[in-house]
Amino acid sequence: MAGAGEWAGQQSLVEGLLAEPSRTPAILALAAVERFGPAAADWADRTRAVYPKASREALARLAIQRFTRSAVVRGAAGAFAGPYSPIALTAGILITHAELILHLAAAFEVDPADPRRAEDLLRLASPGPALGTIVAGHLLKRALPGMNLVSAILGATSTTETVAARATKFYRDNQPSQAAGNSA
Repeated sequence: MAGAGEWAGQQSLVEGLLAEPSRTPAILALAAVERFGPAAADWADRTRAVYPKASREALARLAIQRFTRSAVVRGAAGAFAGPYSPIALTAGILITHAELILHLAAAFEVDPADPRRAEDLLRLASPGPALGTIVAGHLLKRALPGMNLVSAILGATSTTETVAARATKFYRDNQPSQAAGNSA
């Protein structure tokens, strides 16, 4: 059950979306940073405490493995959402990508809760052409039973791996320019 603070946050998100629908991607990206950024920072802190000699790259690999598995689970679950499968799959993929990117920021010691990470999400979290494969699988499910599940899992995995590679390169290559946002 949602707490009073969480409910107020949901109301303000909806109000913001209704007030400025043209800014929907930016509003949702900022909401994702607010929601998932602190958890990503906590994960990085806990993981560094357990593995103090782990490199940034090693932490990034752990995050990628975790969210690739998450993409498979969310993809499979979304495949069973009936007529809402395309919506459920898209939402699941975008949430997975947001969490992945913020965990990768934390792995590279960039503050995942900094509002500037919303710009990173907009730049890096794109489902890409594999999302079309997922939707096509949903449309073909009557002709080829099971195709929806297979295409959802493969598409979710593929897009997550693509976003992981893009985000890893971004945080690795832009480390000096991200210094002001460091504190994870």
